[in-house]
Amino acid sequence: MNIFNQVFDDIKRNRIRLAFVYTLSIVEPIGIGYLYAYLKKFFPDISIELFDPRIDSLESIRDYSPHFVLYSTMSGQYMDDVKRNKKLKQVLKPFISVFGGAHPTYFPEMINDEAVDMICRGEGEEPLKNLVEAAANHSDIRNIEGFWINYNGSLYKNGLAPLNDNLDDLPFPERDIFYKKSHHLRRYTRISIYPARGCTFNCSYCHNGGFKTLLRGRGKIYRYRSPKSIVDEVVALQSARKINFIEFSADIFPGIKIDWMKEFAERYAPVKIPFNVSLRAEFVKPETAKLLRKCGCASASMAIENGNYEYRKKYLYRNMTNDKLVESIKILESEGIRVASPTMIGLPFTEFSTDLDTLKLTCTANSTYANPTIFQPYPGVPLTDMCLEHDLIDKYYVKRYHEHAASSAHIKGVDYDKVMRLRNSFTTLKFLKKWFDIDIDVWFYKLPKSILIKLINTGLNYIYFNKIYSYKRGFLGRMRELYIALITGAYGVTIRKLRMNW
Repeated sequence: MNIFNQVFDDIKRNRIRLAFVYTLSIVEPIGIGYLYAYLKKFFPDISIELFDPRIDSLESIRDYSPHFVLYSTMSGQYMDDVKRNKKLKQVLKPFISVFGGAHPTYFPEMINDEAVDMICRGEGEEPLKNLVEAAANHSDIRNIEGFWINYNGSLYKNGLAPLNDNLDDLPFPERDIFYKKSHHLRRYTRISIYPARGCTFNCSYCHNGGFKTLLRGRGKIYRYRSPKSIVDEVVALQSARKINFIEFSADIFPGIKIDWMKEFAERYAPVKIPFNVSLRAEFVKPETAKLLRKCGCASASMAIENGNYEYRKKYLYRNMTNDKLVESIKILESEGIRVASPTMIGLPFTEFSTDLDTLKLTCTANSTYANPTIFQPYPGVPLTDMCLEHDLIDKYYVKRYHEHAASSAHIKGVDYDKVMRLRNSFTTLKFLKKWFDIDIDVWFYKLPKSILIKLINTGLNYIYFNKIYSYKRGFLGRMRELYIALITGAYGVTIRKLRMNW
C-alpha cells in the first residue's frame, strides 16, 4: 500500500491532523498564519499545530501523528527541511510531506527527492484548502492546481492555481499558533502586517520577475487590501495585545495611490501606532510624504542599490535617476520620516569605484540608515543568469547553493578584499562625510583594516537601525530583541549554534 493510501485510510477513521514545521525567529511567519486561518475558515474541526524543532521534542510531533507535514521553505532552508523530513519519515507513522514557499515555486525539481511527496507552487491558500477537502472526501488529489505530486512513483505536474484578486476576502492571519509556542514572539511589541502582495517591477536581483512569468495569465500580480481591512486588523490586534510598532511588509506600500493613501491616513490616524513602509522613489511626492507623516509613519525603506545610474538601468532594471533617488529621500526625511536605503556592493560587471560611488550617493541623499550587503547571486533570478552566461561564476554554483546556502559565489572581477573592507567601514565613512566632509576616495584607504573599525561600524549601524525602528520598549526590551536576534540568526550572525531537537 502506498503512503497516500495509508494516510487516507487513517483519515477515514480520524479527523485530519496537519503539522507546520518551522523554526521561529523574531520575525512572525505571517504566511503560516494566513494558511492556518484560511483552512480553519472552511474546516473548523480539523487539527492544525506548529512544531518548532528547536522548542518541541521529537516525541511531541510523534504523539500528534500528523497526516500532513507542511514546510514553508526558502532556498536557504531547503536542505535542512528535507533532511528533517527524512528523519520524521523514519520515526513517525506514515504522513504526506508538503513543501511550499519560494524554493519549491522556483525549483520544483525538488519533488524528485525521495522524502518529498508534494510541493506547492505559488500562493498556498486555495491549493491547500482543495487538498484538505479532497482528503476529507476521500477524493483523488493528483490533479489539484498548484501541486506537483510524487504519487506512488508517478509524477503529476499541475499548473499554478489562480491568484486571489480580493485580499480583503482572506481572513486575518492567525498569530496564536506561533505566539503560544514562543514567549519571545508573544512579548515582542513590533508586529508585521501584509497590506499587499506581489510587485509591479522586474528588478534583476529579485524573485518577483520570475514570479510574474510563472503566474502570467493566472490573475493580477500586484494586489492590495483596502484601508478599512488593514485598519480593522490593526484594531483587532490592538485589543488582544500590546503593539508599539507596525511593519507593513510589502514590496510596495499601497499608499503610492493617492486616493488610497488619503483614505488610509484618515482611518489610521486614530490608531496612533508608528509604522514602517516600503516605497519606490518614482512614487514619492510631497503630498504622499505629508499624508504618511500625518497618520504616524515613522520610517520608510526605499532602496538605492547602486550609485551608478547607467549600471542600475542596464543590469538591475531600475530606471530612477540619481537625482530622483536623492529628491525622494530628502522629501521623506524633511517630513520627519526616517529612510533606510538598502544598497548592494560587490555586484557583477562593476569595478570597485562603482561601490565607492554607491557610498557617495548615500552620503548625498543623507538617509538615516544605509548599511550595504554584498551581492549574493540567488539561483533563478536574472542577474544570476547573467553571471552564468558570462562565466562570472562557475556552472556548479547553483547546485552547490541548493546543497549549502552559505556557498560563496566568488564572482570574477570582484575584489572581495576591498568590498569586505568597505562593508565594514561603510557607515563610519558616511558618518565622517556628514560631520567632517571627508574625501571618500582618500579616507577609505586611510581607515585601517582592523577589528576596531568593524566594531565602530557595527555600533553605528545598530544606532541608526534603531532610529528606523524607533518605538517604546525600554532598555530591557531592546536587549531582549538583540538577544533573540543573535540566538536565532535573524541578523545573519549567531552567538551560539542553535540546538535542534530533531
